[in-house]
Amino acid sequence: MSVVLSKQDLREVTAFAAGCAEVVLAIFEADQPDDSRPRDAVGAAWEFARGGERGKVLRDTAWAALRAAKAAETAAACEAAMAAASAAYCIRWPRPPRSNTFSVRVPERPSGRTRRR
Repeated sequence: MSVVLSKQDLREVTAFAAGCAEVVLAIFEADQPDDSRPRDAVGAAWEFARGGERGKVLRDTAWAALRAAKAAETAAACEAAMAAASAAYCIRWPRPPRSNTFSVRVPERPSGRTRRR
């Protein structure tokens, strides 16, 4: 199954992801106070969500936030940096050539299995 997202839809998804990541940035910053890479990734995600273009800055800040996650000393700080990386990486979902829509594969749950909580 795939879901087709317009650029505006993708901006909204990115805004949601950036908002979620912002909530937990303090956890990372308490662990690594001199490392701004996750905050930079969230900032780049917000820029796209507010009308900016997709591009190298988003990719670079997402990868930098992933490297920051590896440097974190606690699992919580690592997850916070991963949330920031995910926010910036939201925009990299595949796009069909010459199109303003994005196609995202959504894995289907196997039948008969329930979701754990």
